Amino acid sequence: MKSKLVLIAMIIYLGLQQVVFAQGVCRPGRGKGIHQRERILEGRRSGQLTSGEFYKLKKEQKQLRRAKRMAAADGRISPQERRFINHRQNKLDRQIFRLKHNDRRRVI
Repeated sequence: MKSKLVLIAMIIYLGLQQVVFAQGVCRPGRGKGIHQRERILEGRRSGQLTSGEFYKLKKEQKQLRRAKRMAAADGRISPQERRFINHRQNKLDRQIFRLKHNDRRRVI
C-alpha cells in the first residue's frame, strides 16, 4: 500500500514538472533579452516609444549583447561578469519601463 502511494506521488510530481517546462519557463539568463526586445518592439508598435527612445533602447540592447559575447569569449563567464551583465539587464529593464510610461507618444 505504501509503495503504491509513493509511486503515485512520484508520477504526479514528474507530471507536474513536465507541465511547468511545457509552459515555457525560461532558464536564467536566456529569456530576459528576448523579453526586453519584445517589450521594446511592442512599445514602438503601440506608439508608447518615440523614435529617439526606440533607437536609444536598441543601442543599449546591442551594447549588452556585445558585453555578453565578450564575457563568453574565453568560454566561461565569471561571477563578476555575470553580475555586471545582470546589472546591465536590470538597468535596461528599468529604462524600458520609464521610457514607455513617460507620457511621450510617437506621432503616427
